[in-house]
Amino acid sequence: MHELSIIQSILESTLAVVQDRSETCTVDSIDLQVGALAGVELSTLEFLWPAAVGDTPLADTKLQIEQLPGKAVCSDCGKSFNIGFYYDPCPDCGSHFLNITQGEELRIKSITLVSAPSPPPQGGGLPPNLNFDWNEGKPPLPGGRGGGLTAPQRLKNQMVKN
Repeated sequence: MHELSIIQSILESTLAVVQDRSETCTVDSIDLQVGALAGVELSTLEFLWPAAVGDTPLADTKLQIEQLPGKAVCSDCGKSFNIGFYYDPCPDCGSHFLNITQGEELRIKSITLVSAPSPPPQGGGLPPNLNFDWNEGKPPLPGGRGGGLTAPQRLKNQMVKN
């Protein structure tokens, strides 16, 4: 069951890409290309994926797999053809001397990243230089609300101070 180690390698590679990014992002999907001759059991890979990524930052990541057919060129007669197994002979001359041209791939074709929204600044969502106490130590108005200057006046004074 080497499919689990394949998933672990995919996780490591994907997390390295995410960590290299300057902005915060999440992984929406990972597209794999798996050749028919790669020796990977796709049903096992798909079955293990949710369990393997469940406690990782990739828990919600979709895995999309494109299976590539096996292709070969006969070394004796030059015929190109599809093969399902390494030991398939050339359909024209019957030779087993083949050059595999496709089907051994196991690669990450693409990783789709989504930029995460930036967290709001601390202090009520205002930029740091605009975070201040609305009352500025003034006595409260009748009824217990605010005090001293109006909100626009305090904002203008604070901007002038910074």
